[in-house]
Order: sequence, then C-alpha cells, then structure tokens
Amino acid sequence: MRLILHIGAPKTGTTTIQQFFCRNHFALLAKGIFYPVRGTHAANHSLLPASFVQQRNYQLPNNGFYMGNTDRFWKSFALFWQYFLSDIQKYKPYTVVLSAETLFNDFSAISERSLSRFLGQYFDDIRIVVYIRSPVSDYKSRLSQDIRTAKKITSPHIRPIRTIIEYYEQEFPDTVYIFPFERTQLEKGDVLCDFLTNNIPEALNLMQQDDKTQFKNVALSPVLLQKLQKLRLDIQPEGRLPLISTNALIVWFTKKYKSKAKLGLSQGNIELREEIEDFIQTSAFDYIWLRERYGLVFSDLDYSKIEQKDNPYNKLFLLEDICVLEDSVDKQVGQITIPKNKLIRSIITIHFILLTQITGVYRAWLSYSWLGKLKRALCKQNNK
Repeated sequence: MRLILHIGAPKTGTTTIQQFFCRNHFALLAKGIFYPVRGTHAANHSLLPASFVQQRNYQLPNNGFYMGNTDRFWKSFALFWQYFLSDIQKYKPYTVVLSAETLFNDFSAISERSLSRFLGQYFDDIRIVVYIRSPVSDYKSRLSQDIRTAKKITSPHIRPIRTIIEYYEQEFPDTVYIFPFERTQLEKGDVLCDFLTNNIPEALNLMQQDDKTQFKNVALSPVLLQKLQKLRLDIQPEGRLPLISTNALIVWFTKKYKSKAKLGLSQGNIELREEIEDFIQTSAFDYIWLRERYGLVFSDLDYSKIEQKDNPYNKLFLLEDICVLEDSVDKQVGQITIPKNKLIRSIITIHFILLTQITGVYRAWLSYSWLGKLKRALCKQNNK
C-alpha cells in the first residue's frame, strides 16, 4: 500500500489540497484513494505527531479545539488511528494520502520513536511531498498568518528548510519530493492541479468536476493587520502563543471587519521594507542547497548574491518596523469598538470556544456521514 505524506510547507496551498480531498472523499475511495476524515477535527491530519513525538516536549499547534490539553490531543490521535486502521481494512485502498503542514518540522530532538518505522508498519511505499515558497514570499505569508492567528510575529529570518528536509531524508531516504510554490512553475498555475499531476494523476478528472466551494485564505489589509497586532499587544503583551481569550478577541475583531468591509476586504498585500527584503533575499543560504540538491530555482532570487550573514533585524517585532505601511486610515477598522466590559469579553470567548468545539466535533464525527453529504449538497445548490 502506498502512502503520500504531504507535509506542507505552511502557506503553500495546503488548505486548498486538503479541502479537495475532503470534498471528494467518497469519489476518491471509488478510485482506491483514501484520505482519512473520520475522527479528525480538521480537514488535515495535524494529530499525526502524536504517533511518534514525546508528549512532554511537544508544543500543540495553535488550535482552539484542544485548548492546550495534550492528553486530549493524544487520546484523539489514538481514536483517529483506530478508525484509520478500521477503514483501511474496510476499503482496502492502494493509495493513502495524509496531509498536515504541522509536519514541516525537524522532530529529531523530540521523537519518541522513528516516524519511518511507525509508518513502515502499514505502508511499503512512502512518498514525502513538500512545496516550498521563495524566501520573501514565505516570510510575508508567515508574518500575516502570525497576526491573524494572534501569535507574536517572528522577526525577519529564513525558515530552516534544510534541517527539516534533511530530517525527512534521513527518515525516508530517496523518497522526498520537493516542488516550488511559484505560480509560473505550477501545473496550469494551480497548486492542486500540480499536486495531483505529480502524485495522483488518476484523480485529475475529479478536479474538473469539483464544485469549487472551497475555503480560501483571503489576504487581510495591512491596516487591519497593524490594528490586530496592536490589539494583541494591548491585551496580551507576553508570550509567543495566544491565550484562548486573546485568540477569541482577534477572531471577533476580524469577523466584524469582514462584515463591514465586504467587497473591500482585501486592500493589498503587505510589503517589506526594502532593506529587510534585501536581507532575506541575500541570506537565503538554504535555497542554494535546494537548487544544488533538488534543482529548485526561484525566479525572484539572485543566487550570486546569497551568502551567510548575521541578522541585524532579529529584534524587530512591530509590523511598522518591518513593513511599508501607508498613513491611510481604514474606515472599517475605525468603526469597530473594542469592548472593555469583562462580561462582554467573556461572552466573546465562550462563543469562540463553543463554535470551535462544535465545528471540530462536526468535522470529526458528522462531516463524512449522511448529514455532511446533505450539508454539502445544500451548499452546492445555494452556490448555483
């Protein structure tokens, strides 16, 4: 049985790929392709690290469903894997797809056991699939994602791509496949089409028939991102990861903004200051390694200028110090009043927790059932 283990990287169209597999779960099964959905709270398989890492040393993903409870996370994985093995016996697929961008990490220091040995118990053919963004694009995406998920932003730096890839090379020799997340290099300029073409071409016809009601991450305006960061620092100045109450207020504010902005939601992407963009471009040493080892070449990089250098920007943490922000005022942002009353804030937090739990339970237990089929059918009808 073949396994395609899609590990990201983050912000390379992973949600688009995962949503496609969820929407077409039963049609893919008919082709012998299995994407597990039972028992997982999300469209991805972020529970997988519980199969091989040390519980005491693993930092849970920034996810409101588990609320920092590692025991619950580990128990959820055990149940998910139980259902997974049961479904394998029932459907007898020849290809399994597992996907989680949280797997894009070097787990060598916190592994309880070898990931390859664990997966090798069930699969005789394992293919690791990775998509990589160019360095500036990657950092800007991480910056925006940090703010919208209420994290403290990371200072300008290059993601440690080489150490992560080398970890997987050691675990799965000669089975790591890396693709550039650059529109001009993607099949038909589309990451889903590229993923299927390179890994599961027999599923391409389903993409043509897909109802296209897929989730998309909409770019938030720089003004909104600046406001969200200020809000985060005001209510929780300490800690890289947010408290549940912090996360709830950031989500509440963003939804308020969306409801007011409507079609004016996206007002341009963030742009780095020239000197910071130049530093990221010219210090992307791992990208030379990617070119030499995997033949990955990005059109926006001048490889002759790349060198190892110290980071003079590693203490920056404010968006206005990292990005070029205009002095324009976003009327939608100015119209939203942050509640000061503790009771109202508590209600916002409780609403966030309830919604997160209900959504997670639906995805884990109901989305694959007749109720989920009915919901998708109604959504498809409404979108016509």
